[in-house]
Amino acid sequence: MIVNARGKASYRWLLTDAERKHIAALLDIQVGDLAIRGTTMNRERQICKVCGKASGLDDIVKDSLDSGTHTKEYVINALRLGPKHETTSLYDIYCSDCGEKHVYKAGWAVYDFSWLY
Repeated sequence: MIVNARGKASYRWLLTDAERKHIAALLDIQVGDLAIRGTTMNRERQICKVCGKASGLDDIVKDSLDSGTHTKEYVINALRLGPKHETTSLYDIYCSDCGEKHVYKAGWAVYDFSWLY
């Protein structure tokens, strides 16, 4: 957990090898093209109550592609360049392995640092 000067907490979600491979497959890119180490979120990872997978950036990428919210190109650019604007919105997170909706919404932590690192 990271706490900024204003007392806001955030959590670093380090990419696992499996998550990195999954994101690369979803985006049709090479694993080595993902230069980020992880993302900074407003809450800890959740464990899927159906299959036991920890929530991750791969869940968010899959959902944004499946829902048509973003294209592969948009996501690739966002992962390379960072966000175009700050957002404090919270989003439903769906397990990318089984589709189960996690109990709590999550969002990017953009308080005093980038959501990618």
